[in-house]
Amino acid sequence: MSISILVVMLLLTAEACFAEIPLWTPFYSTNTVQAWYDASDLDTITEVGGFVSQWDDKTTNGYNLLQSGDLRPMFLATNQNGNGVIRFDGTNDTMAAATITPIVQPWEVYFMLKNLSNSSKPRLLTGAGVTLYQFVNTGGGKPTLNAGSGFAFASALTPGEGHFLRFTANGASSIGNKDYVEYGPGDAGTNSISEIRVGGTAASSVIDLDMYECVIIQGIMSDDDRRRMEGYLAWKWGFEDKLPVDHDYKSAPPYYYAPATVVIVE
Repeated sequence: MSISILVVMLLLTAEACFAEIPLWTPFYSTNTVQAWYDASDLDTITEVGGFVSQWDDKTTNGYNLLQSGDLRPMFLATNQNGNGVIRFDGTNDTMAAATITPIVQPWEVYFMLKNLSNSSKPRLLTGAGVTLYQFVNTGGGKPTLNAGSGFAFASALTPGEGHFLRFTANGASSIGNKDYVEYGPGDAGTNSISEIRVGGTAASSVIDLDMYECVIIQGIMSDDDRRRMEGYLAWKWGFEDKLPVDHDYKSAPPYYYAPATVVIVE
């Protein structure tokens, strides 16, 4: 009678024993990343004299953000926690992807950004003519999600301070998260994301904004991956102090541990 021996191949080579465990990134999520803009990745930024004409999407979808002339935002190197940022001047700077395949619900959008004032109403994502994200003048710079009846956050973003934002629309309700506090629900409507635009509309509603990172996810992330995303963004951009005291990644950033290879030998 054969005896089955379960062998867990934790290490395949001597070199693997000392391989560095990588930090977790959105690409390790079990969800599909539809678009990802990362100002810390210099390979994704095309700039001349500090003015950015192209900010590449890190996914294979190629939803690159474009601009020309005096509408280009500025690239500031090592501006936040040693990382570069894209600064929109609040006068006329905007960037937008030429065309995208509409991203249908359910979806989630994660931002790490700093608004430099509360004076304007930028539209970062739009769908079927309906604003999916904006700062609202009447609310004193509160971010809001308008898909169906949507919702607004209870408090404004503090000017000059970095903020984490998450917006979720699942076809039934919409939920927001500002600095790890949830708001909502509201009516999600059925809007797809049909435009990706940063800084405001082409002719109006622009804002002075430092954009650090934006990740658009297809579907709803698991609780584990959502906490990893929060930890990843907080530690990368130097805002780990904003994480709740009981957060999984309050004391260290998330790492990616590849599943162990299991071999059954008979």
